[in-house]
Amino acid sequence: MKRLLALLAILTVIAGSAIAAAACGGDSDEEKAEKIIEDIIEEGGDGEGDGDVDIDVEGGELPKDFPEAFPIYENADVTFGMKTSTEEFGAGFTVTLETDDSPQDVVDFYEGALNEDPWSITSTMTEGDGASFFFEGEVDGTKHAGLVIVAVEDGKTTITISLGEDTSGQVPESKDLPADYPSDAPVYEGWVITDAGKSTSGGYTSFDITAVSEDDRATIGESFVSQLESGGWTVDSTDESSDSFTVNASKEDGSSAYIYISDSFQYEGYQEISVSVSLAAE
Repeated sequence: MKRLLALLAILTVIAGSAIAAAACGGDSDEEKAEKIIEDIIEEGGDGEGDGDVDIDVEGGELPKDFPEAFPIYENADVTFGMKTSTEEFGAGFTVTLETDDSPQDVVDFYEGALNEDPWSITSTMTEGDGASFFFEGEVDGTKHAGLVIVAVEDGKTTITISLGEDTSGQVPESKDLPADYPSDAPVYEGWVITDAGKSTSGGYTSFDITAVSEDDRATIGESFVSQLESGGWTVDSTDESSDSFTVNASKEDGSSAYIYISDSFQYEGYQEISVSVSLAAE
């Protein structure tokens, strides 16, 4: 959840900068803001697609799919609305509003509204006439988290809402193995692949797979040992402890396989499986 809140805070800052930069003529402000924000976020990725993000800027309207259950201060005008979608965090929303009402009126409203079902305030910070509220809640079976910032700017009371789906701990859809993943390399039936990569260096082609499974660690480990042995690999060592299962295997041509299985820190009740296969050049 901390990473989600950090992302929402960053998006809030980026959105403000993007709108200011977009107001220079040409395409619509919304289209230019979308492009600016996408470029900034995707440049922050790791080159493997983790930075991919879809942006939908609505201008002076609430963004599409904004949760109806979230409280909006009645006597305020929406000045900016944005929806983001990322593979890691799901949907996120950033909304700014302004009103002629006093900041204390707005603070009082959100202090009450964010403590009514389905929302609850997790922490509050005050600064001058304004305040920031961190909150969480569950809507239609989906957990949400975010923050509301109330401040004063140019004689107006401003409200900034950052709200995102808290998908941490939810197992994603399984990714595909690399197309040329060797047929004699081990796989585990029913695993969910969370990351899969391939690299070439020093005459070796390496495949690195990370996956999770709800099966018990011993069952997973014994399956890999059986597959390696039947696939022409020599199992050089296995090590089963109270918190992990490790397998090392090799072939006469110098190829190697390493498997490490342990409790997943990210997905409760799952085992995380790391498979590294390094193939010698033919």
